[in-house]
Amino acid sequence: MSKPKYFQIFNDNDKIVNILSNEDAGRLFKALFAFVNSGTEPDFSDNSALYITYTVISEQIKRDYKAYNHKCQVLKKNAKKRYDSANACKCSQDNDKDKDEDKDDDDDKDNSSAAKRRSYDIDELERINVL
Repeated sequence: MSKPKYFQIFNDNDKIVNILSNEDAGRLFKALFAFVNSGTEPDFSDNSALYITYTVISEQIKRDYKAYNHKCQVLKKNAKKRYDSANACKCSQDNDKDKDEDKDDDDDKDNSSAAKRRSYDIDELERINVL
């Protein structure tokens, strides 16, 4: 697994973070960044409120990251299935397309010669209310 590029802090975490002093809240967020960036676990044995807050938020980050990676794997697998099935169909489509192009060329020749044969003069167009 690669390192996450971000982590989420949920609004309902403010209830437990607001219990901490500003200094402890700063220590908490620095510890969370260290945890996400390098996997470092802090030692908050001296402050039980800080330890509990850190544990709650870091476990949520772990769950979110695990769910994100699972979703990425599922999407990757589905994309591969689509790509593989598209390539399997593409071979037969290419053969059909070549046949259709030959037929279309014949139709285009007929249409262009028909357009050349059919010409209207202005009097005739006025008579049929085109102009």
